[in-house]
Amino acid sequence: MEALIKYNTFDIEKTKAWKEQVGRVENMEYDEELDEWICSNGKRLTFQYQSKKTTENGYESIKRTYRCTKCRNCPFQTTCAKDKDTKTIQVSIENQKQRKEVRERLASEEGDQKYRKRKVEVEPVFGQIKYNQTFNRFSLRGLSKNTTDWGLICVAHNLKKWDLMVNKREKITQE
Repeated sequence: MEALIKYNTFDIEKTKAWKEQVGRVENMEYDEELDEWICSNGKRLTFQYQSKKTTENGYESIKRTYRCTKCRNCPFQTTCAKDKDTKTIQVSIENQKQRKEVRERLASEEGDQKYRKRKVEVEPVFGQIKYNQTFNRFSLRGLSKNTTDWGLICVAHNLKKWDLMVNKREKITQE
C-alpha cells in the first residue's frame, strides 16, 4: 500500500517565501556521509547530541541536534540564527526521509494522477458533510453508535444528492 497524503507543510514549501527562509532545515542540504547539514552560506552544522521524545499517544521520535560554530560575521546570521551566536537545529532524520519519499511519490506522474483522483472521489464529500451539513463532531459514545450515526449522515448526504438529481431531470423535461 502506498500513502499519497500530503504532510502539513507540503504546499507551503513550494512558495518563494518559504524557499527564501535560509534558516529552515528544509532549505539546507544534508551530507549523509559526514552526518552534517550545510547552510545557505556553505557552513556546516555538526552533530551535537541525540534525544528521544515520546508523545501522549506513545509515538517515539528521535531528534538529533546540530550546531554551526562558524555563524559569526555570516551575512545570514540575523535571519538564520536569529541574532544568536550559533545556529542550532533539531531534526528527526526519519521524518526528513519520510517527507522526501512523499515529495518524490507525489511529484511522479503516477502519484500526481492518483492524488488528483483521490481529491475528486473522496475529499469533497467530507467537505460537504462537514461544512454544508455543519457536522462537527459525533454526539454519541461508542464505536457501534458512531458507526450508525455516520451511516445515517452518509444516507442523508446521498439522499440530498439524489433529490437534486431528480429535480434537475424534472426541470429539464419540463422545458
